[in-house]
Amino acid sequence: MRQSRHNERFSVSLPVEIDTALRDSPFCERTRDLSSGGAFVFSNVGLFVGEPLVCTIKVPSDEWVYSFFSRVAHVVRGREGRDGFGVEFLTATIPQKKRMQDLLVELYSQAAAKESLRDRRSKLFWKKLSRHLLLRRVLH
Repeated sequence: MRQSRHNERFSVSLPVEIDTALRDSPFCERTRDLSSGGAFVFSNVGLFVGEPLVCTIKVPSDEWVYSFFSRVAHVVRGREGRDGFGVEFLTATIPQKKRMQDLLVELYSQAAAKESLRDRRSKLFWKKLSRHLLLRRVLH
């Protein structure tokens, strides 16, 4: 499949409410990745390409609620645990896109910093453990 993205995507899992005219009530799912122009949403709900919907994303650390008229850009089925659909935000204004991009960079930076700290702690743990095991072997 040819990919024609115009916005940088960030791997971020956030709650998203999906509301479509073809369903009785909105349903909640999670994003796999997100950009200022769209998202991929994990879901087993059967939507079709081109289906109009409203995506509402509430970022826990932000006071803004992002709500966009959108359309289903593509659907992925048959991949265990990876079913879902790509959404294109149709009504995102330039200020909304800028705010979303800044927020995504901040969220991604925070996640990367936590991962880096986790990696450093893990390396330190393994270093101490290997030193301990080596010392035990030498003493016995």
